[in-house]
Amino acid sequence: MSDLFLYVQHLLGIGHLRRAATLANACAERGLSVTLASGGRPVASLGLDPAVTLLQLPPYRVRPGAFTRLLTEEGADADAAYHAARLQALLQGFREAAPKLLMTEHFPFGRQQLRHELLPLLEEARGHRNPPRILCSVRDILQQRRESRRQESLDWALRYYDRVLVHGDPSLVRLKRSFPEAEALGARLRYTGYIAQERQAPRPERVRDGIIVSCGGGAVGERLLDCALEVCRRRGPALGDWLVLVGEQVPEQRLSALRRDLPAWAKVETNRPDFYSLLATARLSISQAGYNSVVELLQADVPAILVPYAGGVETEQRMRAELLSRFAGFEVVLEKQLTADRLDDAIDAALSGEGKPARPAIDLSGAERSADLLAGELKEAQANAV
Repeated sequence: MSDLFLYVQHLLGIGHLRRAATLANACAERGLSVTLASGGRPVASLGLDPAVTLLQLPPYRVRPGAFTRLLTEEGADADAAYHAARLQALLQGFREAAPKLLMTEHFPFGRQQLRHELLPLLEEARGHRNPPRILCSVRDILQQRRESRRQESLDWALRYYDRVLVHGDPSLVRLKRSFPEAEALGARLRYTGYIAQERQAPRPERVRDGIIVSCGGGAVGERLLDCALEVCRRRGPALGDWLVLVGEQVPEQRLSALRRDLPAWAKVETNRPDFYSLLATARLSISQAGYNSVVELLQADVPAILVPYAGGVETEQRMRAELLSRFAGFEVVLEKQLTADRLDDAIDAALSGEGKPARPAIDLSGAERSADLLAGELKEAQANAV
């Protein structure tokens, strides 16, 4: 049995899973037992607390720009039998956990392509004699959707959910910026602050030096890597060494191509567990603008160039990047405008910060605050149990 059953689905990168794992660990630290149901490809070294049980579902994945086409781990189209087997595994895991709290990450405000399993899960939960309290975990900014899709999400939220936890700081951006119907959620809506994976991590007291280029854990960003390495060769070592980090899913052939003819002041490596420590002592970061990446930039307080991912109909990263570009130390280069020349110019602008106000304090205590809210929901559920 578990106090909390937390469902998460990562499809391309692994940011959703990392954030959910951080939240699960924070709940475990407050004495909650957690079942983390993961629907994406298995990821090693999540660092889960012993009180967190990982339920690995038959995985779905997608290709960049094709989020509605669900694939198996091997890359084949997921057929009806695969969907049915996965649904059975999900419902069986939920029944065995018998949780007092059910939380879905992103749904109903995203992941609508998984309604075939999430709506049955919600109905299963509601049908219990003592139904669990149902919550949604959602990031600061949603993808832009047409009005009919947003209304569908709102209807599900009002029908099934007791709380919607927004992992962001309303002083930077409110949910209604990307979901105009947010006010209809009323008291269900709670802001938690941003979820930082490196909670309370100190910034080392040393001179900042070097540039970190990163593309997260997904299979995107090749043009960014090529442009960054071209600028690296042009600039030389004046800003320190360049470290280029790529996702674990990058093929060895591509990795070898990136490493070919590197100058002495540059390295190309796969993602490293000490990424935050590297970032906290760097002079500049060049990355995309995913949720987890931006939170680490804010926590490390490092100047940054943001190249938001824009594959398919993606809008979330661009909005986040443009919000931050109002402040000193942040520059944005859009994918369609990305060239080595444009990136080169952005480096000087980010390092100077001229003509922009300083970034205000942004709440990064989302993991702790979310766990406190969930602990409170658990007490209420226990008090109301028949």
